[in-house]
Amino acid sequence: MIYQANSNDLQTEAVIEVTNEAGKVTEVDKISGFSMVFDILNLGDAFSLTVPDPYNKWRDVLVPKLPIRVYLSNPAVSGNSNVLMYDGLIVKRKIQGDLSKGTIIQVECSDKGWYLKNNCPRVYESLQKGNYIDLIKKYAGDPSWGFITNLGGIQVAKVRTDGETSKLIRQGLIQGRAAAVAAQADQLVIYRIQVEPGMTASSILIRYAQNFGRLVNVTPDGYLQIFTPNYTQQPSYKIEYHDNNNQRVQNNILSVEIDESIETVYSKVTVVGEVVGWKPLDPNDPNPGKFQGYSENKGLLPFTHELTYTEGELYQPKYANAAADWRNKRGLFDSFTAVYRLRGHQQNGKFWTSDTMVAVNDTVNNIVGNFYVSLVRLERTEQGDITEVYVKKPNVLQPYFK
Repeated sequence: MIYQANSNDLQTEAVIEVTNEAGKVTEVDKISGFSMVFDILNLGDAFSLTVPDPYNKWRDVLVPKLPIRVYLSNPAVSGNSNVLMYDGLIVKRKIQGDLSKGTIIQVECSDKGWYLKNNCPRVYESLQKGNYIDLIKKYAGDPSWGFITNLGGIQVAKVRTDGETSKLIRQGLIQGRAAAVAAQADQLVIYRIQVEPGMTASSILIRYAQNFGRLVNVTPDGYLQIFTPNYTQQPSYKIEYHDNNNQRVQNNILSVEIDESIETVYSKVTVVGEVVGWKPLDPNDPNPGKFQGYSENKGLLPFTHELTYTEGELYQPKYANAAADWRNKRGLFDSFTAVYRLRGHQQNGKFWTSDTMVAVNDTVNNIVGNFYVSLVRLERTEQGDITEVYVKKPNVLQPYFK
């Protein structure tokens, strides 16, 4: 076992609140196991919970379709108060029982992004022009999903355009708070959307966010979040891994797995878009209405590795370079991942969460410096409290337009 540091890990407790169709809120605090994922690239994070139910107390409470809020507490975090991790719904459940172990309910849940991943807008429904807020109102505006609120008779999208609030909530440093619609989302102008068969609300929101070099997911308190990684923030955590006898006592990991690939590292990326009627037809032009965008990585590879792709929803030439730039950077982002497993769910009084920076001092694998945390998995297993941290190279996913 790599883990050497003298640790006083304090066990995390989970509490959930389930709201039935009559509006009654029931608290369930006997959670024996859980697995929670916070992934910056995912719109609709899934999580699972294991609840002992020897007397059928929770059978009529933990029902698929009902809203659920999940909290974690730890004596080392925020005075052991409940910290909000998810605002979502129960998607599935499995009830298992035998005479020796009694009854156990396993529930699979998701944050509110599930509504967007599992709903297809009406075919051929269109938006000719608007901003990203208009896009949210049109394709995420169902009142039962919770992304729209009514203020004085005006529909207002529940949106944040930075990751800071979400990070601080999950770390246990602040409580959830309201957010005004930020100007940045109003300035992301969208042209000519039409829903085709198979499109989901999430695929539309993700695609147009990517065209502007943005990520989109759901905050722990149920807001839509359109953001870019913040690489300038101070590291919230530290990882140590050494095989030198003098430094081994500093180790604080259980294991590490590193994946590297050049499959998504391109020397040049070209995107092709098309707008019918964008400019007068030229009888000598074999590709009327088509335009291209480019992004290059010079010197990363000793050979040529080019990618060309089409983007059917790219309707303005001025955004073509931004789309190619995002595809290029996303490939670099995916080309390196180091996964560290650690004991416990918190460090320095903060729960582990994504969209954070971590100071890595891994002299075994020569990974040293401040790195970006893209995904965190918190698990309660038979081995205790375990955290998986997915580490990425910093300063990669950045917006083409500031």
